[in-house]
Amino acid sequence: PEHVTVTVGAKHAVYLALQTLLDAGKGQEVILPTPAWVSYRPLIELAGGTCVEVAGSMANGFKITPEQLERAITPRTVAVLFNSPSNPCGTTYTPAEIAALAAALERHPRLTVISDEIYEKLVYPEVTPGLRAVSFGSFPALAARTITVNGMSKAFAMTGWRIGYLCCPGGGGRFTREVIKLQAQMTNGIPTFLMPAIVEALANGAAGVEEMRK
Repeated sequence: PEHVTVTVGAKHAVYLALQTLLDAGKGQEVILPTPAWVSYRPLIELAGGTCVEVAGSMANGFKITPEQLERAITPRTVAVLFNSPSNPCGTTYTPAEIAALAAALERHPRLTVISDEIYEKLVYPEVTPGLRAVSFGSFPALAARTITVNGMSKAFAMTGWRIGYLCCPGGGGRFTREVIKLQAQMTNGIPTFLMPAIVEALANGAAGVEEMRK
């Protein structure tokens, strides 16, 4: 529990993560694979960071390669913001592709990974055999420096409820505590009457999610 905070949607989680991580005026960079969701760049810039776009080619299914990622890393790079499966293209990296990107990031231990996994349950192995969602936080070498973002909007069809969360286990939850300091001066939390819905969805909603996915 000390690693997690519930936010007003996943966008709020990304905003809080970037605001906590970045220091305005220091020229810090955040790498963003593109095509990307329209809000990511403004969220990075609002936190005082510079967005460094790395374009996935059409020939590669709009995915970036480990080589592209490493070429984009500079002494000013603080974080990499990933979204797979992604908005807007539905791009989903395979387990092998995620592992290769993770291996590249392991060579740069000062970098933080922000992994927006809001679409993790909307994966279609019926189209691409063997496809499944893989979290950057599941790799031991990255676990303590991965901020995982998720929420109830997509998989559970609860978009207007504005329920998101972030998880960051590094330092025994130290980063999450810093996020909560900022959050306490903004929204405090979500409306309390929505909280039982989270428990119901996560505990008993799997069959409904799979029905909608199919």
